[in-house]
Parts: sequence; structure tokens; C-alpha cells
Amino acid sequence: MALYDYCKKLPYTISLQFDKNSIGTISKIFEVCDLNNKVSSHLSIKYLGYEECLTDEKISAILEKFTNLNIQKKDIEVVGFGIMDNLNPSFKNLLYLKVSPSDYLHELHNKVIFLLDGMIDLYKCHDLKNFIPHITCGNIDDETVLKQLNEEFSKYEKLYISDWFIALHTSKSDYKIL
Repeated sequence: MALYDYCKKLPYTISLQFDKNSIGTISKIFEVCDLNNKVSSHLSIKYLGYEECLTDEKISAILEKFTNLNIQKKDIEVVGFGIMDNLNPSFKNLLYLKVSPSDYLHELHNKVIFLLDGMIDLYKCHDLKNFIPHITCGNIDDETVLKQLNEEFSKYEKLYISDWFIALHTSKSDYKIL
């Protein structure tokens, strides 16, 4: 079942994939704050389209576009929790981890749009100036919990994700790109 009504279709994305153990601290914070939330093990860089339109040929074509992509990998810092403040009311309770460096992640987002021009869909609420780099952590109904989460988060040392790779992320498989 989809978290949001408009998500009944499954999207496929270009994402930064990482091992959940690299941010295991977050699970401890959820326990302290008595939340059953889960942290995703990816950071979406670009929603590409819906899986109902994804064929093996399209997967191959997308992967082919990335063969000459040259990027400098940077560590991603997790800087705290936030709740999505978006024009789409369906996001109002979406808890996420804020990440940095935002400029670097926006640059990756824009490179993917440019690289796959004509092969992908643009999403008004997620692309270009509306792109908010984040790691999804599910929903919370009580915004006062956000303050408690960030207080607990501040008790830990800085949290970095350094071991990540770029992947074409689908509901069935992750295709490692870089």
C-alpha cells in the first residue's frame, strides 16, 4: 500500500544507495522517541517515471547514458530531521533526514535531468528548484515529536554517509551505475 494516494503507481529513480548501518544511529533515536519509523537506504536524486512504463530496453538505454558520467564523490552529512513543507498537502506529515552538501546534491540532480533529457518525466513538485535532497523516514502525526528527534540527534557526533553508489532504483532491483 502506498503512503500517499497519488503514489499508487511505483516510481523508478536515480538514487544514492547506501548501507543502512551507516546511519544506524537514527534507529536508536527512533527507539528513544518511541517511534516505529524506518529509514530508507537511499537518497533519491531524480524521479524518472513510473514503473508501468519501464521496459528492459528503457533500463538499458538509461544505464547506457551513464557510462561516461564523471562525478566527484563527496561524503553526505546527515544534519537533522525535518517535516516536508511542500505545496502538495500529501507531504505534510513526511518525516525526513536533512542532508548536506545541498549544492552538490542539486548539481547531481541537474546533471541527471540533462543527461537523460527526453527519456524521463519532470515532476513539478520534485524537480529543479523544488528538489529537496533528503532521506525518507516515514510519517509522523505530531510535529512536536520533531523537536524531540532533533534534540536526541544533537547528542551524537556528526553523521556522514561516505560509502554510497549511484543506482537506477526500482521496486524490484537496483542497477549499480557508479
